[in-house]
Amino acid sequence: VLDSPPSLESHASVQALRACDLALIPVLPSPVDLWASLRLPLEIDEARRLRPGLRAYLVLNQMEPQSALSAAMTEALTDFGLPVLQATVRRRAAFRTAALDGVSVYQMGGRGAPAAADIEAIIQEIFAP
Repeated sequence: VLDSPPSLESHASVQALRACDLALIPVLPSPVDLWASLRLPLEIDEARRLRPGLRAYLVLNQMEPQSALSAAMTEALTDFGLPVLQATVRRRAAFRTAALDGVSVYQMGGRGAPAAADIEAIIQEIFAP
């Protein structure tokens, strides 16, 4: 697992992308994040020259299911030519609480269960046969 800064301007991010087998690229549902991601398909194509088997997926992060902006972002991301996961990470206090406490949402018991379910849905979508 490699984690890198959330910018393709970072050398570490580009190097991580070129070193991995599977890339999950979280995108916040905001126009600013969409614009910041416009170079992403080109960087993925470049990384695939070095790693032809690279699997890359966009995943919406901090989604608000009833938000018109979130729905519009989902549609806009399909224009990137990269798979957009149906599973999303919703905007949940449990993620912030877990970070503050230095634990995973999986370690929070019932309080973290809905957040852990978001992560499990992503895992299932990627790795299910």
